[in-house]
Parts: sequence; structure tokens; C-alpha cells
Amino acid sequence: MPSTFMDNFTAPMKPDPNMLLIKNTIDSGILDYLKKKKKREENQGLDFDDLEDFDFDGQESLHINTTYSNYPLVTSRFFKDANIISLVGSFYMALGPLVTFVVLLTEVVKEKELKVRQRISHSSFWCHWFITGMFFSLIVSIMTILTGLAFQFDLFYNAGFFVFILMFIFSIAMVLLAFIISTIVSTQKMAYTVSYAFVLFAVVIEMMLTNSLVTYFIFFNDKSDTSIDVIRVAFYMFPPFIYSIIMGIIIRKATTHFDENGQQFVKGTSFGWKDMIEPETGQFSMGDTYQSPTPLHSFGMMFLLITIYGILIWYLDHVISSNRGTNESVYFFLTPKYWEGIFCRKKAQLRIKRRKREINFDELLQDIHHLHVDNSIKDEQEKVIADVKDGIACEGMRVINLKKTFRKYPCGIRSKKDTYANKGIYLDMSEKELLCILGHNGAGKTTMIGVLTGVIAPSSGTATLGGFDINDEIDEVKKIIGVVPQFDILWEELTAEEHMVILSKIKGVADSEIDRTVDELLEAVNLKDVKKARTCTFSGGMKRRLSVAISCIGDPKIVFMDEPTTGMDPVSRRQVWNLIQELKNKRYVILTTHSMEEADVLGDRIAVIVDGEFKCIGTPLYLKNSFGDGYRINVVTEQPNVDRVIEIMSKLVPAAKLLDESGGSIVFCVPISNIIEITPILKLIEKQSGSSNTKIEDPYLQELRTLVSDCGLSQTTLEEVFMIVTGKKKPKEKKEIAPSYEPPKILQKSPSSSGKFEETKGSEVIDLSDPFFNKKDLRRSTVHKSAE
Repeated sequence: MPSTFMDNFTAPMKPDPNMLLIKNTIDSGILDYLKKKKKREENQGLDFDDLEDFDFDGQESLHINTTYSNYPLVTSRFFKDANIISLVGSFYMALGPLVTFVVLLTEVVKEKELKVRQRISHSSFWCHWFITGMFFSLIVSIMTILTGLAFQFDLFYNAGFFVFILMFIFSIAMVLLAFIISTIVSTQKMAYTVSYAFVLFAVVIEMMLTNSLVTYFIFFNDKSDTSIDVIRVAFYMFPPFIYSIIMGIIIRKATTHFDENGQQFVKGTSFGWKDMIEPETGQFSMGDTYQSPTPLHSFGMMFLLITIYGILIWYLDHVISSNRGTNESVYFFLTPKYWEGIFCRKKAQLRIKRRKREINFDELLQDIHHLHVDNSIKDEQEKVIADVKDGIACEGMRVINLKKTFRKYPCGIRSKKDTYANKGIYLDMSEKELLCILGHNGAGKTTMIGVLTGVIAPSSGTATLGGFDINDEIDEVKKIIGVVPQFDILWEELTAEEHMVILSKIKGVADSEIDRTVDELLEAVNLKDVKKARTCTFSGGMKRRLSVAISCIGDPKIVFMDEPTTGMDPVSRRQVWNLIQELKNKRYVILTTHSMEEADVLGDRIAVIVDGEFKCIGTPLYLKNSFGDGYRINVVTEQPNVDRVIEIMSKLVPAAKLLDESGGSIVFCVPISNIIEITPILKLIEKQSGSSNTKIEDPYLQELRTLVSDCGLSQTTLEEVFMIVTGKKKPKEKKEIAPSYEPPKILQKSPSSSGKFEETKGSEVIDLSDPFFNKKDLRRSTVHKSAE
């Protein structure tokens, strides 16, 4: 059976009969040609073509008979019995742990980038990944040993146990190195780049140090100077270097290897515990001597390196904010605060109370009086300060002078390019309610939620949630809150049901209640029918609904929702609104949104934040009354009647000011202080709707009734309030026409098929039993003129 492998590295190539046949034919043709040419010269009278059949010495042509055999060579002693393991084995065996290094580094950074880690403690997070790394290391080590045994390499028979231990420990060290890098790297793309750079460096090291004599000559030469010793210590911090030293010693003992003294390959012997404590010594050809460290010493260095790596992971994970959003000081382990939080909870609580006593309330009150903000904000701040000063507990949420600044430069260096995301926020939620926060993009809504939920560390100030301080008891805070993040944080590989079950167990839901809780919440957000589908198949709106359901797991006391209905269709949005309505009756809910309708429907109170500061806070009615410009009267008439209608309105409602007139649609504004003057307009609406049989005696009102085809009354919309508060729109001057004014949608009364009148919004009939339709907030009603 022919083999595709060479017998040895210096074996001559086997002759090819076909090549010899071709060579023989060419040589015979050349000889035949030369012989004919010579004969022609001797016989000048003959034509050269006539020599084809001429008999030269009794034969027509010459033929060479060829025989061949291998040239007798002796195999070089440098390659006789050479073993592939001894030459490049350590290099290829190192590839398994290096691949594990790349995979784990990218996966950990991926979770970090997607913020999947949020609300998981240091110990839980790293224990989970360390167990995963150990599992990978075990699989790689076992597969390496089984592969070596299957191919009958003598290394795995003579030192299989020690090779397994080395592979396992080396792989663990590479796993921990990946964890260290993951605390520094912030994106998965960067993780790929860094991991491949480390692998390339490790490959170069292995290629250089595959021959242990090279390692001995460079790093363990007895005549090496101090600089080499320093380099050696630095290389000891890199696991592949230690691996190369140990593997080189094992290979030189346990497998067929090249003996420098005999200048030939010799077979290996069994490697035992005795060999673990014996250093290897020798002399180079130029006379220099060397002494390598014992394998036991190198194993000890590997264990020491693993310990150092573990400490670095713990330290960097605390001081780099990109890992969890919050970070400790560089010397956090030297402060009593850190150790008290772990071992002495009571002392930590006493420190919180002591810090509250140290607050300068008088200075804070003076700052409030100098602020140019609405009185509602001043009242809120005064209430917070008074309650804290008097020691009144807050079961909900209380925010005290909360500030967050993103520095342009590290180490707290201030500059004009710093970003002030939150500027002294005060907030009190002592009663169960839903607080809706409105603000333009970049106003500081998400930053404030991140600070309150422990994702971002505050620059100054504090807050208490359920009685727990976010600066010192953030782990306790995370146990009582639910969060709908601005961007969905989901595992694409898991189904909706698996998400709910896993997080239910994490939140401490009883096993007997998990199935019921999961089904109820998924049904509430209309995802029960797709609970077995993986989230990677979900649309953006479905993912948002799943995030809302996840935030309700474990019966949280406080729920934060950052734009929860983004990307939802109207039906799904209404279902989520129903769920939120149920939540706010039993919990404290903080919701951010860009939808004015959503804020108006759900919000018990609404706060408007601009450039990191609250500008106003109160009920929707309070904001409309405080920042709106009164009530709007909208009438529709024929274009020729416009001037007469304006004249009549000036008689009926003297305080009414013309805001807009275009295409027969006229808008008047009546200040709140003159609300009594709109009585004639209400009588007109009631008369034309048929809800009143009272005869109209005022001639102006009678004439107006004949001139207008549509009439409506409304209050300032929440959107206009928002635009005014944020400075995007200046309040309209009452005496000037605002040509760009666009009247809001009109709530109308139209006759139903049953003969009764139903409230309608445009052409959509509104169910008055709908909990979202707040009758007391009905600001506008109109009547269509009936056709005669």
C-alpha cells in the first residue's frame, strides 16, 4: 500500500519510470541524428534523406537500454526517528486555549455592549463566566489528550496526566486574561481586534520558543544580564510563555527528542512526579551553561499568575465605569465604605443617616429662591428639603439635588466641554402615582433613570428608593425596581417564555407561581401566542412589549419605563396602557415619553425637563392652566361672513382675541380670567345640539347661529404647553393673528343611530366607559349644524 508520507526527512525521491522513458527516447534520437550526419560527411555524394535505410554496421539505429535503482544513502542522524510532537507539538496544542480566549473575550464584551449584565452583581456575573470558562477549558484539555492517544503519540502515553493538567491550567489562565481585557474593551468590534492581536503575539512566542533550547539560551543563560532578567519577569505575566517552558521540559523528557550530546533523536521515557522537581541543566556548544526552572516552579508561577489575574478582574471591574455604568474610586478597597457595605450593613445605614445630617439645608433653600423656574418646582424642592430635614421617611422615591456631569477628560478634570446631563433635580413621590417626564432628545431623561437605577453613578446628590440610598445601597435598590430600558436588552437565542422564566427565578419568584406569572404578563402584552418563538424573530414593537412584561416580574415596588410604547401599533399600545394603568394603582411608576397623548392619558403628574433641569411639574390640568393661553373658540363660516362673525364675537365675548383666520376657519382666544364670558358660546352649542330647549333671545347670538356651520371650544393642548416650556415656541400675543396656528383636533357631538348623542373624536366614536377617556378633562365640544 503506497503511503503519502515520506519515510524520513532525507529519503531520496523515488524515480519515475515515465520520466526515464522520455529521457531515453530523446537521447536515442540525438545519437541517431549525429551518426547520420557523420556518415553524410564521409559520403559527400549521398543525399541525406537516402540515409534513412542505410545500414550502419549492420543496424539501422542506435537504442539505449536503461535500468535504474535507488542511490544508496544513509538517513541523516539529525532526522532519523524524528517526532512531529517534539518539533511543533507545543505550538499546535496551544491553539485550543487560544481559541477559547477569543470566544470568551468577544462574548463577554458583547454582553457588556448590549448591557445584558445590568442589575447583576460582581460575584454572580464573574462566577457564571468563570464556570463557563472552566467548562470550555476542560473540554479542550480532554479533546487534546484523546486526540493524542488516538494517534498513538508517545508524549500522551508517557506524560498524559501532566499534559492534561498543563493544558487545563493554561486554558484557565487564558480565560482570565480574556476577562481582564473585557473590563477595558467596550465594544465587540474592538474585542475582536484585541483578541486577534494577542493570539498573533502568542503564536509568535510559540514559534520562537517551540524549541526549549532557544528559551534556555535567551532567558536562562547563566551569563545573561539584568535586562534579560527584567524581560523574563515581564514574560512571566503572559501565560503562553510559562506554557512553553513547562511543555518544553515535558517534551524533552517524555517524547522522542533531539539529544544535543549525541546529535540524534532519542526515544522518550516516562515523566513522573520526580521529574517535576528536577531542573534541567546543560551547556551550549559555545560553552555557556544554563539551568531551567523546575516544572513545579513553573506550575507555581502559573497559579500565581491566575491569582493576580483574578485580583485584577475584581479591581478593574469596580473602577472602570463602562463595565456596569457605576464605578468606585481607584482606592475603593482602602475605604471603610466598601467593607462596611459587605460585612456591616448597620454601619452603612448609620453612615447614610450621618451624611443626611451633614446636608446644608439653609444653603439649598437659598439656592431655590434664586432659581428662575416655575413655582411648582420651587414647591417640590422645598417639600423634599423639609421632609429630609424633619426625618420624614419616604416609601416611594425621593430625589435630593441629583447631579450628573460627563467629563470630557479623565480623572475629574473640568473643562468647558463637559456635559451637564442633570442639574440639581428634586423630586418627591410619597404616594403611589405615575409621573410622566417629558423632554426633547438629550434633555437628560434617560440619564436620570440610569442614575436612579444604578446604571450610572451620580456626580453629586442622592436619591432614596423604597428607603434605600442609591449611593450606598444600590444592590438593595435593584431588588425592588423594574426597568424598561430605552433600548431592548434581550438574548436573541432565547424565546419570550424562556426570558420570563429565567428572570422570574433571578427575581425570586416562587417556582409554583412562575408559570402563572409568565402567562399572565405575556397575555397582558399580547405575546402569549408567540411565547415559544425566539426574540430574534420579533419586531421592534414586540420586543418593547416583552421588555414591559419583564419589568413587571417579581412585583417591583417602583417601575421605570423609558419610552415603553416606542414602535408599537395602536392596538398594542392600548394594551400596554391598560397594563400601566393597573401598575400605577399599586406601584410608583416613572415613565418617559415623546407622546403628548400618552402623557395626558397616563400621567397623574407631568414633569418637563429641559437641559437637565425640571422646568415645571404638576397635573395635566395645572400645566395647561399655568402655561396655556386660555380657551380657544373655533368657528367655521362662509368666507363672505368672516368679518361679520368677528364683529359679533367681539360683542358676545369682549375678552376674545383673534388668533387666526384662514379659509373661513376663525380661532379666538379667551383668557382663563375671563372664562365667564364664554357662556353665550356654550348656550349656542347646547341649542344646536338639541340638548337645550331654551329660546335664544340675544339677537347677536341668533345671528351667529345662522352664520356658523361649526363651533368648538377647547383648552390649550399639552403639546403647546411643552413647546412653550421648552422655549421652542413663544406664547402667542393675544392681539396679533398667528397665521401658522393649526387648530387641534375637535371633540364633536354628533347624533347616533339610536337618536342619542355620543362623544366623538373626528370620525371615531369614543366609548365614555373607556378608562382612558377622562370626562373631567374634556376641554372641547362642538356641534355640527343639522341640515334642514
